[in-house]
Amino acid sequence: MFKNAIRQTPFTVTEANDYFSHIDGESFQYDTSFVSTMRALLADKVPEGESVRLYFHTLSYSKREVARKSPGDFVSGMLNADSFENGSVTVISFTHYQEDNIAALEAVKVSFTSVFPAWSRLEKITEFFRKQFYILCYVEPESKKVILFVDNLDLKKLHYIQCSIAAFMPWYFTGKITEDEMNLFKSLREKTSQNYENILAQMAEKYDFRTSKIKRLLAGFETRFEEKECEKMRSQINSCDSNIASLQVQIGDWLKRRRDYEITLLGLETKIASNNNESELMDYFLCNKNITLESVSNDYIIFVTRTYLEYFDDDMAEGIIAKPESYVYKPGGRACNNIIPAEDIKMLMTAIFVERKLRVKFCAAYKFKFGQWVEGISSYNYGSECREYMPNTHIDNHRCLGNYEGYITKLITQNNYTGAIAQCMASCASLNFGDSTVMKGFMKNIYGIADRTVNNRCIETPDGVVRTPKEAIAWLKEQEEQVSEQDN
Repeated sequence: MFKNAIRQTPFTVTEANDYFSHIDGESFQYDTSFVSTMRALLADKVPEGESVRLYFHTLSYSKREVARKSPGDFVSGMLNADSFENGSVTVISFTHYQEDNIAALEAVKVSFTSVFPAWSRLEKITEFFRKQFYILCYVEPESKKVILFVDNLDLKKLHYIQCSIAAFMPWYFTGKITEDEMNLFKSLREKTSQNYENILAQMAEKYDFRTSKIKRLLAGFETRFEEKECEKMRSQINSCDSNIASLQVQIGDWLKRRRDYEITLLGLETKIASNNNESELMDYFLCNKNITLESVSNDYIIFVTRTYLEYFDDDMAEGIIAKPESYVYKPGGRACNNIIPAEDIKMLMTAIFVERKLRVKFCAAYKFKFGQWVEGISSYNYGSECREYMPNTHIDNHRCLGNYEGYITKLITQNNYTGAIAQCMASCASLNFGDSTVMKGFMKNIYGIADRTVNNRCIETPDGVVRTPKEAIAWLKEQEEQVSEQDN
């Protein structure tokens, strides 16, 4: 049972919220895993016209307050279970001291079904979690309602409870549990969230959220400039009319200008009328899965690129790696042998930058101002699609695109956005060994001693597995041992 909060998954992005509007609910301590799990499991099971909604409530009673009333009066005064909507899953946490919570739970256990006879208790839920924590589960199958009472709900308990969704919502699980569903349940019981997040990502692949997002953000993109031009032309027309009335001497000239503006306006409006919200830029984002569109406004577009590190000076890299005093071994001015031994880091850097046996996966975030400029975005909050990529150090730490910036800006001023994005991809794939400041930051990321948390599970071995630097070094040693055994 992992205890870290799952803030966002592929099932809780904006497009997923639109897609799964019939399966929704609240988060708990900013954790959205419960809604994500329900969407992954129930997307194809909830009949049309029905919905599932998740709610969290907290109640706090002392043992003395519970004892003042009969169990029936305590429960009836505590809540009205019949007021919960059809298809709701309500998790109620008693948040006083444990002995007080146990007293409240015992009162619920004694009298809930007598106060609310349409409901029944699932004893197997209590028994399943008995060794971990006290929980009571009540269901009303006809209206598909569920209420869970828990002793001091926390994130570990929240994740563990999701293992029993099939048990307390049996009306949606009438057939055999699938392998994907079983793997998802098992991942919720593990000590880390890595498998859980990976399985969710795999289950989300069958839903085309990406296409939906791109179409929503870029719908009408190509006509925005023309619409602004239309407003400008209309303003010019009004100005012309005013001058015609007051300056009869120049009437011929102003009438000519007016006709020119009208022709321009007609051309723009004709172009707008013929546009069907499709565009070259939209097609570029739809076809290139290594680019994630983050946001679009009337003036700006923000996106993230993902690629392999490709462009660096091999000879310079080899020379710097050969120097024991270089930033490769002392990125912060001190040796890092206690983190990764120098001989191991030399083996890793050689495999990446000299032999090109291993590949580093880079990501970077960019911002365009339409028709004007580009900038790299530093310290960007990358989404789950970048969980196996390291932010390009030059861009992420310094917002600098080097020599690429001038060329990209020129393409933007020419409205060649697809060409500008392609050059952004190239800048993301570049690393300058001659810039010691940038390279010190890169090596700090490799050692895991960066000033802020940066993912360093970004090294891809030839078998397609993405590994941390230490895991990649272990893989290299295994390969050497295998070759040595074959030679012998």
